[in-house]
Amino acid sequence: MNWRVIAFAVICMVVIVEARRRSTGPVKCSNTEVAVRGWRRRDRFCRPMLTRPSLRWRRRKCICKMGYVRNAWNQCVPRSECNRCKLYRRMDYNLCETACPLTCGYPIPTFCPMQCVKGCACPPGYVIDPRSGTKSCISAT
Repeated sequence: MNWRVIAFAVICMVVIVEARRRSTGPVKCSNTEVAVRGWRRRDRFCRPMLTRPSLRWRRRKCICKMGYVRNAWNQCVPRSECNRCKLYRRMDYNLCETACPLTCGYPIPTFCPMQCVKGCACPPGYVIDPRSGTKSCISAT
């Protein structure tokens, strides 16, 4: 009886793995990504320690093209742009960040003239540290 249970479990696992491998339809990636052949893969990140673990460890059907890395907002950004932010503490490169970022101890800005600027920014869960000007981020909690 034990061998029947084991055989059934093995067959179920093979069916599940094969079904996952044959996803429905072609993979659609953004213009900064390439489709992964075979098994899903983890991507490369600009600042891995600033990225939520659920994003960092996700196995993907699309990964960033050569010369690009993923940021804390799940976007593929040029590695050269990402490297600019390594000079700043706890900042990552963002393709669309507000020009009026949240700053610890200050009210949330009610008006901001530019809503989408490229540059170094505090990742999700972090805000500007007012003691450093705009050069570093601290935890929002």
